[in-house]
Amino acid sequence: MDGKPEYMKCSNKLVGAMREVVRLALVDKFPNPRMASDEAEYLLDALHTIHPARAELILYDGFVHIVHRNWIEAIAVFEGLASRGECMPGSKAMLVYCLAASGNTDWRIVAGRMREDESSLTEDARVLLDSVELREELERANRDAQATGAFHMTESMKRLRDRLGIKVPTAQDEANAEAGGDRQPGSLSSAEDSQYLRL
Repeated sequence: MDGKPEYMKCSNKLVGAMREVVRLALVDKFPNPRMASDEAEYLLDALHTIHPARAELILYDGFVHIVHRNWIEAIAVFEGLASRGECMPGSKAMLVYCLAASGNTDWRIVAGRMREDESSLTEDARVLLDSVELREELERANRDAQATGAFHMTESMKRLRDRLGIKVPTAQDEANAEAGGDRQPGSLSSAEDSQYLRL
């Protein structure tokens, strides 16, 4: 007997599988969990017991807080990781996301500092920053449209539209839609339009 409790004798293969399940559950389809969050939390608690204070698991704690909209706790998790230089640049990008979601305008400061070192950003971190910035631009454009009656797309919005391959309906498309009463292929569907608000 080595004196270890049975749950501490998990093979590395099993622990790795548990970590992958937690990652898929909380991160893969972010911000929507792929399974009930309490099930992922049970696995995460077990992993914390087996590997206490592991940075990757603490990162997942932050995602759990996001699922529950506990922004203060999520900010504390990602801010702590970023201050220790752990799980970078993802932890700092998630800090930007949580600050913005909670209405804390400090997200612009953190995002600006990250942009100063663009070469250090991973593709995922860059996409997350783009999404947060685009959401603010869209909200501002909507407010302006309500005041002026005209919606103006920013350059960032146009780049996202082109990247997603969304066709902008022409005047002829709109005329055909009005005549036929149907939405024309290529015009913005609600699913495509929601890409701007994915996060």
